[in-house]
Amino acid sequence: MNLRNLVPFVVVALLVLAAAMYAWRGGYLRSAEEPTLPLDLKNLIPQTWSVQRENLQQCNFDSDSEQEWLLLYRYDKSKDLERELIGGVIFDAQVNRASQEPGNQSPYRPAFLVPYKLLPDIYTGKGQGYLGETRAAFKTYPAAERGKPCQAQEIAIWGYSGDAHPTRLSIFRWGGEAVGYRGVHFVGNARVTPADSAQPITEVATYNRLNDRSALCDAQYFSVPARAGAIPSPIEASEKKEARTIDFCFGAPQDPAYPEGVVVALLRGQNPNNDTPTGVSFLIGDASLPAELAALKGASRPPYRIIAISHPGTLAPHPGPGERWTWSPPGTPAGTPTAESQTWWRGRERAEVTAEIILNGAARQIAWHLTSIANERVNTDVRWRVERVEWR
Repeated sequence: MNLRNLVPFVVVALLVLAAAMYAWRGGYLRSAEEPTLPLDLKNLIPQTWSVQRENLQQCNFDSDSEQEWLLLYRYDKSKDLERELIGGVIFDAQVNRASQEPGNQSPYRPAFLVPYKLLPDIYTGKGQGYLGETRAAFKTYPAAERGKPCQAQEIAIWGYSGDAHPTRLSIFRWGGEAVGYRGVHFVGNARVTPADSAQPITEVATYNRLNDRSALCDAQYFSVPARAGAIPSPIEASEKKEARTIDFCFGAPQDPAYPEGVVVALLRGQNPNNDTPTGVSFLIGDASLPAELAALKGASRPPYRIIAISHPGTLAPHPGPGERWTWSPPGTPAGTPTAESQTWWRGRERAEVTAEIILNGAARQIAWHLTSIANERVNTDVRWRVERVEWR
């Protein structure tokens, strides 16, 4: 056979080799990007579960010599809203140490898979609910490293009810074969923090809505002791009751629209931007404050705990035209008009907010009198500033 006759065979051989390499590479990439369950696990998963393949993790969670499978799944699908809850389970391969049945002549010890449920679960230390609604994400501690066998001693799972902020945080540790994975579970219908963490979580805050007009929340803070050196390690959380307060669900806005929002921002150590006659302060320059609250005049100040707040639902215009101010940007010489100078009106509306705070270890009720300020530009909104504070 001459060289010319060999060319077609060489071309065919190269095409076959290329196809084989492509198929191998494609299969490898698919297996890396789309984890698949072992065959024996597929037969154990209830048909009502929808496994989330992006949330599969093989790891050694209980410090034995075997790897376990952590998987998240959807269940309890709603008929009306097409929504499913998210649960989690860890499958653990174990050897049966019990005596074999009399009729079994095999000399080998049988092995089996144990499904240790995370949530939902109804046994001791569980019963808190579920892991998430719209989606869930987890981290293991220590984190898995590429090229090394995964060995984690703690699992944190963040659950979402929407897309922006997690509303559930669950932390699990191995508690032994008799109890499985012990966990603590936190829920905040606005959000929970930390939203992400590179280290094992020791501090958690939950924000639960007060269903008010300023997006205020009941903020609670918890401590989670670090894992002890031994496995299994107990896990529990304790509330920091001395830190519980009313605060903004998603952080303070630059300049709250409602009077009570201004009071909360002032008490929690926030300042407005510097484009009003009061500068970077929620206080009118001549505002009167009790001596015990003089620290509120400082630009930098510690936050106060707020345990209750109330305000009128609607306001009527205050009698009179109000007081006229002329404001110029900071650093402008007095009496020098500039293009940025603005005319503001103070006192067209007034509001009274009642807040109960913790001061020197005791609850004190305070009345906050606020006045509206607004300028003559049509593209600006009304602002609120505190002009008088007095004890109730």
